[in-house]
Amino acid sequence: MPLENSSVQQMVFLLLSNLALSHDCRGAIQKSNFLQNFLCLTLPKGGSKRLSHPAALWLRLLLSLSLGEDGQQMILRLDGGLDLLAEMSQFRLKSSPSVALLIVHNLCFSPASKPRILAH
Repeated sequence: MPLENSSVQQMVFLLLSNLALSHDCRGAIQKSNFLQNFLCLTLPKGGSKRLSHPAALWLRLLLSLSLGEDGQQMILRLDGGLDLLAEMSQFRLKSSPSVALLIVHNLCFSPASKPRILAH
């Protein structure tokens, strides 16, 4: 079974999503540069309009991070992160609304991030 489809990967991302609600955990995620791996995601090509399972897991993690102001800043510091979120908003998840748009929605609540978001 490939790692992308493994239940272990899903459990790790769900655990990280829950831990990301904690200020201390967000600090550990930031110090480890873990979010840089988000930029390595590949988007579907051709006629596919659905995001891959790893992309859905990343979006859930970023959604949890975007609930706190320090998490919002971490997302905004990702070079190309807003562009990738904008591209991902064009795709669907199986049972969720556009999580990418929810993340951008949360980012808009930080006064410091509004100019950067409006520039995109």
